[in-house]
Amino acid sequence: MRIQYLVILTLASAMLVFASGCKQKPDEPGALAEVGGEQITRGDLLYEMKRHPLATPATDRQAAAMEELLRRKRMVAAARQHGLAERPEVRRAIDGILIKLLIEQELQPQLDEIAVSDNEVAEAYEATREKFAEPASKTLAILFRKSREADVVRRREHREALVRAVDEVRVAGIPAAQGFGKISVRNSEHQASRYRGGLVEPLVEGMAYRDFQAALIEASKNLQPGEFTEVIERPEGLYVARLAGARAARQRPLESVRTKIRRDLLAAREAQVREDFHRQLLAEFPAAVREMPAELEPSADAEVRRLLSASQ
Repeated sequence: MRIQYLVILTLASAMLVFASGCKQKPDEPGALAEVGGEQITRGDLLYEMKRHPLATPATDRQAAAMEELLRRKRMVAAARQHGLAERPEVRRAIDGILIKLLIEQELQPQLDEIAVSDNEVAEAYEATREKFAEPASKTLAILFRKSREADVVRRREHREALVRAVDEVRVAGIPAAQGFGKISVRNSEHQASRYRGGLVEPLVEGMAYRDFQAALIEASKNLQPGEFTEVIERPEGLYVARLAGARAARQRPLESVRTKIRRDLLAAREAQVREDFHRQLLAEFPAAVREMPAELEPSADAEVRRLLSASQ
């Protein structure tokens, strides 16, 4: 199917390249030859000559280029005779080439001119300072032992195990930033954190948390870095937490977000240029949809699927 698509694209390209000469007569200025109703213009010849090695004498290059053009024109004429030019996939391929050229010629130069100055970045930063304000947050390390509330014996054993783990951390002198260190591996059933010293994702001030995270925030609200909570009982089991670190609210400086602001401004301006471009096309070329089929016949639907698969 890939090969079929490339054949269609090649055919479409050939038809597009030579389409400009189709309405000329052989004796009109610029029309050098005709093959099966397909015209060869002076521009076609000059363009084809550029494709041949410059070391070749000009007369030989011209002859070779003309021969190649004639060969291609015969193929295009035959393709038209077989109705290939009217096939939907060919028409779409030609449309795609024209759209690409239009964008390169008319839209891309406008996009290339878009720029954002340092002053504009600074003004945008001041106008949206709240976007770059980071609320206070705290990082906790946890140990978790799973048990049912009704299992009193197991809960008592887990409580004692968590208390021993806290004492072990104190004796070992594990720094606050490391949480529970390697002790969490054998004392926690919280899979996401047990191999990371029990460290969980930072909890951000002002965010709404549920379940065990809300309980951790409440239990740790008065802790200093390195301190531990009491054992926390939850329906799913027991927790103990350690405050590994805390960060006060802060405003991210301009230099740390300058690139992002510039990128966002450029994207917004590019989007506006694209929208204006399409609005202009809409004004210049209004659509006239005359009829939409209520539904496709089964055979037509199968043909659509075939065409779609052939273009993939």
